[in-house]
Amino acid sequence: MIYKKLSLLLIGIISIALYSCSENPVSIGLGLLKNDYLNVKEKDSYSDSLSQHSSSVKYTVPLTSSTTSLLIGKAANVTGSALAEFYISLADSIKTDLLNGVATVEYANVTMYPNYVYGDSNLTMDFSVHRVSNDWTAAGVDADSIAYLGIDANDLSTNRNFTDTVVTFDLNKSYMLDILKYASDSTLGRDYGLYLKPSGSSRKVVGFNAISTSSSTYTTIKIVLVKSGVYSDTLAFVPWKEASIVSGTMPSVSSEDMVVQSGLVVNSKLVFDVSAIPKNALINYANLTLTVDTVATVVGSSYNN
Repeated sequence: MIYKKLSLLLIGIISIALYSCSENPVSIGLGLLKNDYLNVKEKDSYSDSLSQHSSSVKYTVPLTSSTTSLLIGKAANVTGSALAEFYISLADSIKTDLLNGVATVEYANVTMYPNYVYGDSNLTMDFSVHRVSNDWTAAGVDADSIAYLGIDANDLSTNRNFTDTVVTFDLNKSYMLDILKYASDSTLGRDYGLYLKPSGSSRKVVGFNAISTSSSTYTTIKIVLVKSGVYSDTLAFVPWKEASIVSGTMPSVSSEDMVVQSGLVVNSKLVFDVSAIPKNALINYANLTLTVDTVATVVGSSYNN
């Protein structure tokens, strides 16, 4: 949300060209040149009333797997959801037990680590977890294509627990047993991961550590696998691909403002009418000043300005 000002130092050339050694020439020396063979003028979009207008547009783009946060929740004009597919690697002996039906999932739990908040951090956030039926890529999924992934309606999560530093939930044991069997024998089926969808009660967007970060606090599934009377093993798996999907409406701002927003991806275009500048003018210096409208600006707990 930005105010705009464009300043130009214009030099009309008669017979010689004036070069400046300064990277940022100023108008201080204009009076020294007025009696020379140069017509030197400074134009300012405020004082000289240069016509200007701006427009904003929302783009639907994949956020890819390079982002540092998986965004889940609702706040202001945006809704964030996330996809994650886990890398499952098993020992041959465990594969054999699973395929023979002698190993069972006693417990499956997911741990996620928040690293970002958009909106009032004191408000609530909740989500449901769903099975994905079709393949996807982080570079190819966005707010438009998510509808074609075949998201199962059943919520696979229970016992969701939220704190500022960690979020945990239990994962359906039957689902997890299927996934382990698929990893043991690919002819039995294929897992396409989980979709984490914000609940209607959500009033903030929370970011969770993504696999693109250098942190060891990735989203992790821990499973207790039991073969009665023989062993009880704890297995841990992290995602091998993830994606955030952000949807929403254009932010509402004053007609005096233009807006840029990441995640949802809103870009703005700013145009000045500079038709009054002579065609043979040399523009020695141009400066664009943008002033943030702090009242209309909404930012997360961390951001790059």
